[in-house]
Formats: sequence, C-alpha cells, structure tokens
Amino acid sequence: MLILLLAGIASARLLHSLPEDTYAFPKYNVLFLNNLPLLNHTAHHWLHNPPSPSEFLGLESGDSSQSSQLELLKMGRDSYLCLIPEPLHLPPPPEEVQDESALTPAHSWSLLQPLTGTCLYHRQGWFTYSYCHNDQIRQFKELIQPHSHIPEEDPSWESYTLGKAPTTETDLSVSQQQNENSNALQLARGGGSRYLVQTWTDGTICDKTGKGREVEVQFHCSMAMSDTVLFVKEVKTCSYVLVINTPRLCGEPGFKSHRDVTEQAHIRCREIVDHISQEYHPVPDTDHPQKIPKLTKSLPSASKPKSQPQQQQPIDAVLRKALEAFMGNPKFQEQTPMVLQDLSDDGEVVIEFLEDVEDETLDKIVDALQAAGIALERRDDGDDDDEHTSE
Repeated sequence: MLILLLAGIASARLLHSLPEDTYAFPKYNVLFLNNLPLLNHTAHHWLHNPPSPSEFLGLESGDSSQSSQLELLKMGRDSYLCLIPEPLHLPPPPEEVQDESALTPAHSWSLLQPLTGTCLYHRQGWFTYSYCHNDQIRQFKELIQPHSHIPEEDPSWESYTLGKAPTTETDLSVSQQQNENSNALQLARGGGSRYLVQTWTDGTICDKTGKGREVEVQFHCSMAMSDTVLFVKEVKTCSYVLVINTPRLCGEPGFKSHRDVTEQAHIRCREIVDHISQEYHPVPDTDHPQKIPKLTKSLPSASKPKSQPQQQQPIDAVLRKALEAFMGNPKFQEQTPMVLQDLSDDGEVVIEFLEDVEDETLDKIVDALQAAGIALERRDDGDDDDEHTSE
C-alpha cells in the first residue's frame, strides 16, 4: 500500500505527460484510384445503394461480406467518392506488469547507456537544442556553417544550460529511487504506453525565478526512427520538457505502443466525372489526386505544301527595269541594246552589250547596279565588247 502511494506522488511531480491521441488509431491511408473515375449518376446511385467493396474497386469477385461505408469528399471543384473500411483489429494493449521487480527504471536506463558520449540536436524555431547523454542540455543560437552538419553555438548570442545530468545509482530499488529526490529515474504512462523520465537540474540561473533552469527528460519507445529529440517545450517559466524517441526501449514490457503498428487500413477514393474517355495515359494510384493526361492523337505529319513559285518576270526584264529606274530613261533598252544570259543555278547572270557603250554611260550603269546591291565583275572580250557578270 505504501509503494502504491509513493508511485502516485512520483507521477504527480511530472511536468508534462503525453495525452492519448484519439485521432491516431485506427490507422488509415488514403489512396486515390486515379485510373478509375466514376460517373456522376453511378456515384449518386451508390450513395443510396452502397455497392460491395469489390464492385467499388472494379473487381469481378471479392469478399462481399466486408463492411464498409461511402463518403463524399470535396476537394476544390472536384468531388470524390471514398470507400471507408472497418478499422483494423489491433492487438489489445499490453497487460500491466504485476511484478514491479520485472520492470525497473534502472534496467531501462541501462539500455540507454550506449548513448553516452553522443549528442542529439534539435532545431526548433529560433533556437537549437543539444542533448548530450549523461552530460548536459543546451539552448543556443546556431552558428552558420556551410560545411559542417554538427551545430555549433554562436558566441555572439547568449546561450543557456537547461539542465545537467544527475548522478543516478542504477542498483537502487524502485521504492528507494522514488524516495531519493526529484532527480531519480521514474516510469510513467501516457499515450497508451510507458516511458522513462528523469529530471535534469542545475541549469543557467533564470532571471525571473532566481533559480536554476531544469528539464524533465522523457524517453519514449519509437520504432519509426533512431534516437531523436522529438520536441522541447517550456511548460512553465524556465522549466522545460524534452522528449526523446528511441528504439532502445521498445523491448521493455509496456513501452511499445500501438503507434508502432505499421499495418494500415486503406481508404480508396474515385473521382466523380460527367463522362469517361477511354483514351487516357495510365497513372499509378497515389495518396493524392492526380489528373489523367488525355492521349493526344498523333496526326500524320503533313508534308508542307510546296510553295507555288510566283510568276516572276524574266531576269532580263527585272534588270532592264532596274537600269531604267536608275538611268531615268524609259527608252534605255532601245538606246543601249543588250543580252542577259543565266549561267548557273547560283544566280549568276551575264549582261552583254551588243553595241559599244561610252565609258561614262557604262560607269553609270555599274554604279546603278552596285547601288542596288548587285555584285559586278567587268570583262572585256577581244572585240572590245563590254561584258558584266552579276549575281
């Protein structure tokens, strides 16, 4: 009777305990069947006449005896019909250990000793916290270091020691540990499982209370991660709670909770649409809605129609008009008879004057054509006929 009374007093000293999370169990996972849209009229019919789970999933056969319910889900402009199965039948919570000698804080604490000499870091808001096992807990502003993953204290900012590790005798009995002082190891229960508690004192003096800061350190079983600081919380002025998740305690009776059950019940949702197209790219089922991209029909590549060549004037007529425009004489062809001949596909043209042309007139012709951007090369044949090649 005395032991039970002392255990109650010890539990009352705790600064903080984790409440049972009413939304954590049973566990569900939402899965959107992106390849299985549902027609609008079918969804409304099913809401009044629920189908079997196999029919909802588009299966030809299945266990029609499974109990489930349908819920309409709205996400923006889109609507989904979701099949919600029964909760998982989780194993019963672990039975209480009647023989307290089989479960001692000292034994649980011994499982944490491999952490000695190591520090766990936790960034939370403005501050970074360090938990160094069997040493101390610090709160500091982190020094920016681009090439280091280990946080260091910025000396330009004030840092605090939240608590120092107490000296714990691991061979004390449960009743002796509970009677020692508030620094003793304790076993507590919250959130459906046991956890280990230890109070660290002798921190930096608090300006508001005039006393040293203190931390209640809680060690919880977690199979989902390695040794990690879950959070730090100031529950009252300069008194803190630091929660550590560790797999090292999960073998202890009562430490493992339903949170570590990995099995999940699947809620499956189908998008409600007005019409269903059969031409879709298949996409996987995901935990978020994903629109199915429609197939784009690849049309045969139509060859570009050959541009109809514009009816162009003969090259000699073009050059003659250009020469007439530059010479300012519409009777240029009559006064200066010439022959234009295409030599190659590169646009090379030969202008041959049939009669002698005065040098002054020839120079004007050359200047006019060059001004029009036509490259010229003058050639004189043996009969002194002037011949120009243009491009």
